Amino acid sequence: MQKKIARIGHLNFRSSEELNNFAKRYSEDAPAFSQEALELKLITTSAESAVVIGIYKNSEDAEKVLERLQHWLAQFSEIYEQSFYLVGDVEFSYQSKEE
Repeated sequence: MQKKIARIGHLNFRSSEELNNFAKRYSEDAPAFSQEALELKLITTSAESAVVIGIYKNSEDAEKVLERLQHWLAQFSEIYEQSFYLVGDVEFSYQSKEE
């Protein structure tokens, strides 16, 4: 059985206002350019930083979304710095049925 792929990026912003603007735009725009994603998450880790996580069925789907994401991220290149970027196989995932 093929494992799902996770892509994780950590972004630092110059201000909390810029992070909030980015989060709003990402939540509005990401579903449209990430159709192949099984899951998308944006988690704020401080007032000026966030982690973006995408889970994909396979590496081909992950690559398609990455190409579109990089193009979309270019409009924010002046306001954030990526501190790390990871790619790996999803070994375990649990999601409660309760939201």
